Amino acid sequence: LGLDIKFMASTRVDSGWKKYVDDLEGLCDQMHFGLESGSPEILLRMKKTSSPKKYLESAKLAFKEFHKRGVHVALNVLTGFCGENEKTLHETEDFLEENRGNIDSIRSHPLILFPGSPFGHDLKKFCKRFGSRMRNNKYSEKIHAHPIDASSSFTFEDAALYGRGLMRKFNSFEKFYGYYKWLIGPVNSKKGLLFFGEENFVKLLD
Repeated sequence: LGLDIKFMASTRVDSGWKKYVDDLEGLCDQMHFGLESGSPEILLRMKKTSSPKKYLESAKLAFKEFHKRGVHVALNVLTGFCGENEKTLHETEDFLEENRGNIDSIRSHPLILFPGSPFGHDLKKFCKRFGSRMRNNKYSEKIHAHPIDASSSFTFEDAALYGRGLMRKFNSFEKFYGYYKWLIGPVNSKKGLLFFGEENFVKLLD
């Protein structure tokens, strides 16, 4: 048909991507990695891995191998997991900075509890240990998704604000909008990107 068709995909940094990375060159347009955090402490707490050191080394290699093959490397970063603090946030930011040359874009979001999430089973102990808190209002009840305060001193709004800072720091207009315009919609200026960095929950919380 003469169509230039490419696709986007998602995977874990510690999956079996080495088996197929060579086959994706020139075919895969974007690869999304659910990194979530660069902090060993947070990675263990969220049960992302049982070996943070190995996980982060695998992440570095994955970013490098996909990026050098011309695949847009996109990361999801979760700011504000229970017990998040200045130290763990800086560990994540430092990890992103260290690998900046192989990262094309990031999307950052604070913690939201959805129905059926295994994380819900651990929330009670995190509330007791860190002062974490599930937020409720009419909007969150309507869509069955609840913002979570990471601790008594680091709120959902704090996490959203920090995440927006990460997005501004590590995303360029060309790379970010160029790859997400299908989702963001038309914008007339770079200022329009600020919309995508905003959390609707923040606006709608009581």
